[in-house]
Amino acid sequence: MNDVITKGMSTISVKGKGHIDARPDEATLSVEVEKVSSSQEDASEEATRFMNSVISILLDIGIAEENISTQQISISPYKTQGVCVLPETIESRLSSFLACQRCRITAEGHGTL
Repeated sequence: MNDVITKGMSTISVKGKGHIDARPDEATLSVEVEKVSSSQEDASEEATRFMNSVISILLDIGIAEENISTQQISISPYKTQGVCVLPETIESRLSSFLACQRCRITAEGHGTL
């Protein structure tokens, strides 16, 4: 029965090998700044000041402003590590705040990053 089914069929076989050499035309870099301070405002301001300095340097070396985007801005209580406290004194562990900012940089062409 199989001979009857395969008699009218054609077979195509393809075998190949390829190789491409190309330089990347785009690079992506993420930069994250974390600052810890005793107040939310100070932590946020320090992280913003530092990230603004990073962005200023990126602009100075030729990264276009539209190729820099904010990925994350957050602030949260920073828990002191290694401190054993009773549950009723848990607020004593929250002695400072962590501000985090992350940006993504995309550079096109060669030699920018």
